[in-house]
Amino acid sequence: MEPSSSQALAVAASDADLDPLDYAWVFVGDSAGWTLSGATTATPTLTSPAVGGLAQVTLEVTVSDGTDSVSDTLSVALHAEASCLDYVPAARNRGSGLYWIDPGAAGGPFQVYCDMDLAGGGWTLISNRRAGSNNTESCGSNLAGFFNGGCGTVTSIGAGDSYALTSARRAALPRTQMLVTQLLGGALDADDAYVIDLGSSFDLFPNSNASLNIAVTRVCNLAGTACDSSDVFWKYIGDYWFHSAQCFSGSSSDATYRGNYGVCHDDAYNAGSAGTYPVSSFTGDRSAYDESKLWGIDTPSRNYQERVWFR
Repeated sequence: MEPSSSQALAVAASDADLDPLDYAWVFVGDSAGWTLSGATTATPTLTSPAVGGLAQVTLEVTVSDGTDSVSDTLSVALHAEASCLDYVPAARNRGSGLYWIDPGAAGGPFQVYCDMDLAGGGWTLISNRRAGSNNTESCGSNLAGFFNGGCGTVTSIGAGDSYALTSARRAALPRTQMLVTQLLGGALDADDAYVIDLGSSFDLFPNSNASLNIAVTRVCNLAGTACDSSDVFWKYIGDYWFHSAQCFSGSSSDATYRGNYGVCHDDAYNAGSAGTYPVSSFTGDRSAYDESKLWGIDTPSRNYQERVWFR
């Protein structure tokens, strides 16, 4: 079971004479950090310790009809899946929320927010950009600093919160897709959301002030009903900015704005030509700076809370 979590246990028992049954659960051996409630019921609740606590515990359950009794043991160990996707479909009843994951190359388990509903679920939140702040964040002096140094806590990811995994934890996540969502007043702006099939493990948020065009395989709307795989790329600059939030545009070292990103595609706007067009315009009804949260700019995009997810 996950660290710092609770799990209902159960034992199935019956009596040939239909006598009432009594239950007694006890720990066998060391149980430091583990707790058990409802120990005299058929369905007690076991609560595990935090990361770093005792890794495994053994319990014994005894069932008695007042005359005869029988006992059995079970062992429970701390365990975290590699990503949110690995909890699907077991998480269907639990839904979206906080989970512990252990990608194996990030120095041990850590807690993340998982979305188990959008586009099939299994999305691990890598960042939450706050609304109402001219698109700056509470950590870092530019976009590269925000995405690479880590920011905030996963327990605070509301409209006014800045949050990002560190670059090491982000790099450790298994991933083949990225989802970008925006919320306005806490409500998902579904027509502006898009899913990118990555096709490579290249870091999409490097610590760089160069304007990068990173090839990806495909971009689709949230429902998967419209996709484009023709010359699709992720445009990113971690410091400074690329002109007018446009695909096929040059970059500027002007310190007014400190980072921008978005997806570019070859179909909807430029039909195969090299003309500029707004990033992240594959879906949605906004354009240019209103569609993209360029660091430090005062446009309607600042009203949107933006989240980036890996799966």
